[in-house]
Amino acid sequence: MRGKKRSFTNGEITVLWNPENCSNAMYCMNYLPNVFNTQRSPWVDLNNASTQEIIEIVDMCPTFGITYEWNK
Repeated sequence: MRGKKRSFTNGEITVLWNPENCSNAMYCMNYLPNVFNTQRSPWVDLNNASTQEIIEIVDMCPTFGITYEWNK
């Protein structure tokens, strides 16, 4: 999955996707498929899990293809 950088927010955090870093390790899709699902558009919906659940999965990304930042 290559393309331009994208960002997704739930109001509390913003998840940043950098396709150039993405190794398709698929931790995000395997562990939280209700949030990260390439079969829909947009493929990230942060409203389908708690902020803490999302952070835990984003922190598992070995290549920093997805990261997060707290919204101000």
